[in-house]
Amino acid sequence: MKPLLISFIFSVFCFSSISANVIGADVPYTIQLSGYEEYVPLTNKTLFYWENETGKNIPLTDVHFYRIPFNALPNRTPNFGFIQHDVWFQFSLRNTEHYGQVIYLSLNNPNLDHAELFKPIETGSLIPLDQGDLVPTHLKRIISRKIAFRIELPALSTNYYYLRVNNGGEQFHFGASLQSEAYFHQNESNENYFLGIYIGILCFVILFNCFMWLITNEKLSLNYSLYLITFLFLQLSLLGFGKLYLWPDNTYLINHANPFFATTSVLFLLRFSRIYLNLTTLLPRIDRIFNLFQFPLLVIAVLSLIPVEFAYTFSIVAVNGFTLLLNIFILPVAIIAIRKGYQPAKLFLIAFLLLVVSVFAFVLKNFGILPSNFFTDFGFQFGSTAEVILFSLGIVIRFKNFREEAINRLEEINLIKEKANVELEEKVKLRTEEIEFQKQEIEAKNEEIISSISYAKRIQEALLPNPLKRAHLLPTSQLWYAPKDIVAGDFYWMEEKHINGTDFVFFAIGDCTGHGVPGAMMSVLCTNALNAALTALTTVSTSELLERCSAILRENLNQYNGTINDGMDISVCCLETGSKSLIWSGANNPLWILRSGELIEFSPTKRPIGNTTISDIFEEHKMVLEERDFLLLFSDGIIDQFGGPKGKKFKKTGLRETILNQENPTGESLKEGIQKALLNWMSDSEQIDDIALLIVEIAF
Repeated sequence: MKPLLISFIFSVFCFSSISANVIGADVPYTIQLSGYEEYVPLTNKTLFYWENETGKNIPLTDVHFYRIPFNALPNRTPNFGFIQHDVWFQFSLRNTEHYGQVIYLSLNNPNLDHAELFKPIETGSLIPLDQGDLVPTHLKRIISRKIAFRIELPALSTNYYYLRVNNGGEQFHFGASLQSEAYFHQNESNENYFLGIYIGILCFVILFNCFMWLITNEKLSLNYSLYLITFLFLQLSLLGFGKLYLWPDNTYLINHANPFFATTSVLFLLRFSRIYLNLTTLLPRIDRIFNLFQFPLLVIAVLSLIPVEFAYTFSIVAVNGFTLLLNIFILPVAIIAIRKGYQPAKLFLIAFLLLVVSVFAFVLKNFGILPSNFFTDFGFQFGSTAEVILFSLGIVIRFKNFREEAINRLEEINLIKEKANVELEEKVKLRTEEIEFQKQEIEAKNEEIISSISYAKRIQEALLPNPLKRAHLLPTSQLWYAPKDIVAGDFYWMEEKHINGTDFVFFAIGDCTGHGVPGAMMSVLCTNALNAALTALTTVSTSELLERCSAILRENLNQYNGTINDGMDISVCCLETGSKSLIWSGANNPLWILRSGELIEFSPTKRPIGNTTISDIFEEHKMVLEERDFLLLFSDGIIDQFGGPKGKKFKKTGLRETILNQENPTGESLKEGIQKALLNWMSDSEQIDDIALLIVEIAF
């Protein structure tokens, strides 16, 4: 930073100490040029003006201009304010030498929209030479950020010139000088060197603050970075670099860049100041006022972009007024913040004082109160350079203070955490011992419960037909019985009954309400009800068997005042021993018969066994079986199982396809095929219900 500061001071010194012979033009009207002059200011003695307030076009003839009442300038650098009409200037030059000379007419304001230099010729007409913001670059005689004209003076001649200037409603401050060609280029080179350092400092500070924002992610650095970016573009526009390099020949941007970037830079500076001074906490009322200021600034920014003369002129006047208003209000606010003990406000106050001095000089120059000179023209650059550096330093200090406070708080938090951790460890130790004791209790109870359920399983298995009984009654049968839990609500049942001198085998697959322990208890009740119903049965009828079973189950479940709406679904068959005749009835459970590759499905009565409001009689189906028929009785645990690629149910469709895909089936191959298909379907899915499947092959 120190070498940069030394270079900055050195450039200012070089710029301000340009070696030049300055001639005071004290001869009225006509400036005498001997060829040795390097810099001649146009003053109120040598430059006269006239305002065309009517706005009408005037004849461009020397005779007409002789009749115009030109007046001497009120001062060396007058400010005409926000005017729309033309201002004409008149001056004359005399070459006192015997050789031709070339002199440059340089205008101090680089942002003038139109500047035309006219020279009378022998016919009395005026020859124009265009220059200004709105003149295309390829038509300009001198490519420079300034507005300048190259004037050729014949030997021993007196030349009269008329200069028409219009700034289209923007601030119109005027100053002009005559410069030798060498002096003009050297002076511009020195100014550009100084301004290059100034712009370089702004770019460096922008990159620095953007980096700070990326590190801290704070709104403070973000708003300051946006302020610096818009402020940089404002300076490039005001200094003439915008029209020269960024948007040449773009008349819209040339006209609207100044008010837009001025408004947005003030807006982001206001947002930055609110955050930096911590107004939300220190001065909430003032913070709300500053917050309200943002809305008119946004309106002004929008108006500055509208290509309408009134909106454009209003935005220029308004942004100058808001800039002045912000400068008046922000300083007392910073002083109040300092008095409240907020230390970062001190550096803010110093930086803003420097900015205020330069802004006041700039704004007062725009309003015509101060003259246009080196200090008012470039003092803004000096003040804003110091301001952006100090503000950046303030952000760094604020970040450092915040970091130190955060470290201190972190240390305090760590101490609190250490103390809390010690207390927590003690509590955790006690709690762990408590949990371990509870765990042991739960494990003991769980072991006891599992032991009880396992014993219940043995009881349930004792009630189910054993393999010997199944081999005796249904020797060609296959059984797949897979409870979801240790005990099940599904069950299989088979008994032999002698009626009217004939032996019959009754067999069934039942599905009781629920699964696990509740289902198992229901299965015991239902098994007992089936046994009791079969004992009381005097005729060969599966329908009567189900009716008796349902009545017994209702009686058992309704012994108290309450009603238990539980029961079972069942598919029951009665096969006459040594015969092909079969009687079947179903309560919500079907019967399927596989015969010669065709699947015959018998639908059950839509009524459960037990308590129900349905009074339909159980249908009874009588049929004659054929050799190699396969009877399939199953619970809904097969068809309701979820799985497959989309997590859907297996359904009757899946079971049907599995059965029909069997070639030359046997009872065992059918059981294994259904098992394999369902397990593949389940994959990693959990079994959702008990499964019971009984396959009986008919063989005589």
